[in-house]
Amino acid sequence: MEDLYQEGKIRAIGVSNFLPHHLDALLETAKILPAVNQVRLAPGVYQEEVVAYCREKGILLEAWGPFGQGELFDSKQVQEIAANHGKSVAQIALAWSLAEGFLPLPKSVTASRIQANLDCFGIELSHEERETLKTIAVQSGAPRVDDMDF
Repeated sequence: MEDLYQEGKIRAIGVSNFLPHHLDALLETAKILPAVNQVRLAPGVYQEEVVAYCREKGILLEAWGPFGQGELFDSKQVQEIAANHGKSVAQIALAWSLAEGFLPLPKSVTASRIQANLDCFGIELSHEERETLKTIAVQSGAPRVDDMDF
């Protein structure tokens, strides 16, 4: 990948689900810093150590699963924030990702939802709303990322 990058055949190198110890191991031999680390980030799923590490190194965080496992849509707190802004829960989750400096990667095959997701730009979340979304407890059958051993 580094050869292709140096030859100008690719513009960036990225990684997925790399925790700090994975990045440290990579950087022992890599000549080129990854431009992006795609990790699960969503309201209630905030990987503080990964976020801090990537920010320090200048690695863009791409948030896959920015709606969690869908549990955000049932959260009364998120619904209230969305109602206060006249927006949908999905738009609030995307606005939160952008406000945190993440590149959200929403998934939808429905044209109307894809179009609605684009209406997340310009939503100004307060500091309190951002913190609520960061630390919100969401109910999900999926294990918390902090509890996983990669």
